[in-house]
Amino acid sequence: MEILRVFVILFHLIGFAAALFLVMREDLRLLRAEWLDFAEIEATARDVSRALMVLFVTGVLVIYIDTGFSAAEIFARPKLLAKITVVLILTLNGVLLHWLVFPMLRQRPRRFLRARARLVVALGAVSSVSWVYAAFLGIAKPLTDPLGYAGFITAYAVLLAGAVTVAVVFIAPHAELLLFGMRQAGRRVTTQTI
Repeated sequence: MEILRVFVILFHLIGFAAALFLVMREDLRLLRAEWLDFAEIEATARDVSRALMVLFVTGVLVIYIDTGFSAAEIFARPKLLAKITVVLILTLNGVLLHWLVFPMLRQRPRRFLRARARLVVALGAVSSVSWVYAAFLGIAKPLTDPLGYAGFITAYAVLLAGAVTVAVVFIAPHAELLLFGMRQAGRRVTTQTI
């Protein structure tokens, strides 16, 4: 069973590395963008979804190998509970991005532009922090006893609050320009033409 666990974790790490790379690349691209490329955003979203599926399958397998899905065993592992919490928040955030933000980006918003920009960057901040925090949890075994579940989740909540605040205050104005300068009459409109 230990050999199987090693290979499952290897595929888990590959899926995680791919997803983290894609998310960070897209975040950096959007920070520097002068216009939104929907095809690029949707392609990245599809690739991240595939990587997330690999992570779900391999993560569930590791949990099964380590705990046999025993509730008592799972609840006795604060770091595992923190990972599960972060993955659930990351998944919910992904659902909101796919069902709410991406369709919204396809429209040419005129109303509530500032609120839409804030929503986009806030969900982006939650995504980025969650992916990086999941990586941190993967190596945080020495901190399990001192922090416990409450400590891990408190640190995560503080990071989320900080990232969302920075995104809304400093990045939302750029996102607002991107949203305002979206495609018009089938052509790309850059923020420089506004």
